[in-house]
Amino acid sequence: MEDDEITDAGFSLEPAQVVHAPRIAECFMNLECRLEWYLPIYPESRWCTLLARVLHVAVDEKVMVAEPEERSRRMGLMYNMRGNVHPLTGEYYGPNTLGLLARIVKIFPDK
Repeated sequence: MEDDEITDAGFSLEPAQVVHAPRIAECFMNLECRLEWYLPIYPESRWCTLLARVLHVAVDEKVMVAEPEERSRRMGLMYNMRGNVHPLTGEYYGPNTLGLLARIVKIFPDK
């Protein structure tokens, strides 16, 4: 409990602008949010669905470019898809997947 995992990993803390929690200074984007509500996905689940309202966004100027493909490349966004959980029983199925976002697909044509 005494270990500080953030500084042990080489990161530094900075104060948030709106919420009463620190931000990690080295992150290219920080979203300061307020929890609105949360609900377990099934009775007595340790997993829940939540809704948070973004109150403040801090973004490094180096990743703020107009083209989505270049912005995604600069951010190096990752995803962590957990295996599915049946919402009524809590039964797990499907693989856990970790990867980098590598392709942008436009779902609305340019006008």
